[in-house]
Amino acid sequence: MPTSECLCFLTPQVANAAYAEQAEDVAATAVGLRDEELHVEDVAVRILPQPAEPHGTAATFDLVRVRGGEEVARESWSVSMRFSFLPQIPAELVVRNPMGIVISFLQGHRIVTSGEGR
Repeated sequence: MPTSECLCFLTPQVANAAYAEQAEDVAATAVGLRDEELHVEDVAVRILPQPAEPHGTAATFDLVRVRGGEEVARESWSVSMRFSFLPQIPAELVVRNPMGIVISFLQGHRIVTSGEGR
């Protein structure tokens, strides 16, 4: 999913902060200056429902850097999010965000491990 489509899941404040933080990388990728691809693997998501919105989510995944078809680096990440649902889904979001999920908090941390494996 292109970055612009991913932003439609975020509140404007979170989207602006995410874009500002990643704008340089997004621009370099868009014009073909990056010789690496990023792959997301081993995703695990845990929903933490609450009696009222927002709900919580915890996710872990591996961010894999690939160059010339070969893996060159792998980082494990943990992400915490808070989300709610739009009361009505605007027509322009039906294809990209049919459930009307809106993320109001997003925080990620790299997982540091010692030795082989996790």
